[in-house]
Amino acid sequence: MTQFACDCGAVYEVIPTEGPSRNDDDSVSCTVCAKELSSCSGSNVGQLHLVARPESAREPRAAR
Repeated sequence: MTQFACDCGAVYEVIPTEGPSRNDDDSVSCTVCAKELSSCSGSNVGQLHLVARPESAREPRAAR
């Protein structure tokens, strides 16, 4: 599998799809920082699955 990283440090896995995976003129934004990751126009770009968040975006652990 191919991985893709956003500037904020979030890591996505690219899941291949057959045929167009998005509607025309759809854009994909990072779920962590909301930056636009890609813009497509009916192209076969696959689906992005978040696999790692940057340390700064992780929720603090509860004190034990």
